Amino acid sequence: MLKIKNLNIKSADNEILKDVNLEVKPGEVHVVLGPTGSGKSGLVMALAGLPFVDVDSGSITFKSKSLLKQSIQERSLNGLVSVFQHPVEIPNTTNWDLFCNILKLRKDKRDPQDLKELYNETAESLGLDKNHGSTPADSDGMTHSEAIRNELLISFLLDPNLLIVDDIDEKLDAEDKLAVALNIKNFIHTKRRAGIIFSKDKQVLELIEPTHVHIMAKGQLALSGNIDILKRIEEDGHPELSTS
Repeated sequence: MLKIKNLNIKSADNEILKDVNLEVKPGEVHVVLGPTGSGKSGLVMALAGLPFVDVDSGSITFKSKSLLKQSIQERSLNGLVSVFQHPVEIPNTTNWDLFCNILKLRKDKRDPQDLKELYNETAESLGLDKNHGSTPADSDGMTHSEAIRNELLISFLLDPNLLIVDDIDEKLDAEDKLAVALNIKNFIHTKRRAGIIFSKDKQVLELIEPTHVHIMAKGQLALSGNIDILKRIEEDGHPELSTS
């Protein structure tokens, strides 16, 4: 589904990623753990198509097509959806109207009434208020936890083939981290979707039950394997990169 080959990216002449290789197949859940500055956000930006990094060399293909030639909207339409730790504020519209506008842009043909019911069910499963759809889509009017859950709500309803999640648990308390992690796990495993989850929190990553684990350090995937790698990481979240 997704293939990253010898990817090198930079930002303002600073090298962010060095020769990163990664393959994600349908149904696989990859987690990427690493300290601040290890290159995690740079990789997310390259996958999402954000203009803050430049691809120096290498390739990214998604569904056998070059991702680097696609706009952010094209990537989303093709089934790659990213969730970020700092949701964008959208004033003067409600959460439901925002979702409807997204559907119009995507030319979604699903029945509006069915989607409304699904919206309410998904909002409830995420712990959002039953009137969430009628509240303003402005993160200033929501707690950080509500804003993150709203991002997940929209992302789940778009039903992506590949869900990318970037450190969204970073500013959440322990209870909210647990709820967010379990909702991500349920969506990916129930829908049999692929996922790439970036975090610094080992416990969050363990809850998601990944099929693959990668340790990122200094712009490289320094160590890759299965969930057993998480058991070898120090509790402060900084990985022991020795393979011994």
